[in-house]
Amino acid sequence: LKVPKNFNKMVEISAILSEGFPHVRVDLYNVNGKIYFGEMTFTPAKGTLILDDDSCDELIGEWLDIRPYQK
Repeated sequence: LKVPKNFNKMVEISAILSEGFPHVRVDLYNVNGKIYFGEMTFTPAKGTLILDDDSCDELIGEWLDIRPYQK
């Protein structure tokens, strides 16, 4: 795949939209040089990731520090 000419602008938009969230995936689409917003997803793997071993959930949970966002 070729990197779109306005890729840096897409990265800039993603950084702005994701600011303040500890984890979020920002979906942007480039159609004929025009940038379109798709969605923001707040869970990994579309929320469908199933890990059979609870220790995996605990490990991944340790990577995300949400204390600054708790009231």
